[in-house]
Amino acid sequence: MTLVVGIKCQDGVVIGADSLATVWSPTGVTITQAMEKIEIIDGRVIVAVSGSMGLGQRIKAVTQVLWNRGAFRGISPADVMELIQTELGKHLDSEWKALGMAARALGDRLPPFLSKTLIAIPLRSQLALFEFTYQGYVEEVTEQPPFRTIGTGQQTADPFLAFLRRIFWPDGLPALQLGMLSAAWALDHAIATGAPRVGGPVKLAILEPTKDGHGARFLRDGELAEHRQFISDAESHLAAFPERLSPDSGDRAPAVPQAPPR
Repeated sequence: MTLVVGIKCQDGVVIGADSLATVWSPTGVTITQAMEKIEIIDGRVIVAVSGSMGLGQRIKAVTQVLWNRGAFRGISPADVMELIQTELGKHLDSEWKALGMAARALGDRLPPFLSKTLIAIPLRSQLALFEFTYQGYVEEVTEQPPFRTIGTGQQTADPFLAFLRRIFWPDGLPALQLGMLSAAWALDHAIATGAPRVGGPVKLAILEPTKDGHGARFLRDGELAEHRQFISDAESHLAAFPERLSPDSGDRAPAVPQAPPR
């Protein structure tokens, strides 16, 4: 399956994903292979899909058609949500009908059908991040919380991102650089700890202000390596922290509070 991480930032949006794809058949998993899960449309829109590859291809194609005809131009986030729900929902309806027919024929051997999408779009007043679920539900990502994860690695990534948020940006939105660091760290953490069917290499894309307005691009290898160095430095610092708790250390652990007398 996959893990896709989206973070809304003060000055942009970051979407990152792993690259492991699983091919299913009625008898189970056949192969796993590398796959690009993030697509940039017209250098302005980022689309990332977790789940059914066929449905994901249609979602990306519909998003590109909407963007090319200027459907998102000059409208509010609420209008974008309604538009996405209406247009992408048409394809979801046909997918559910096909799934129902397959379920009657295959029963318990039916491959899993779960697909979610993260879409980053430059709007009139902001750079917005939306989540579209396989139930046809659309939600704008705001400050509460400013991140979304989709895919089989979600249960690993969500608590980790909540931890990073509590430490690094407890209030409001993170800066874009911090958002990139957090997305890369969450993806690396999920891979390192064996989140189900999540694997590298990691790819990150950002939607950011440019001299021409706003643009989307993939992070270069050197930029990703720089964030990984920050991650390594932070983890090394944490790994050395228990030395301060040892009896021979000059630093002492705080005393355990005693219960008040009854």
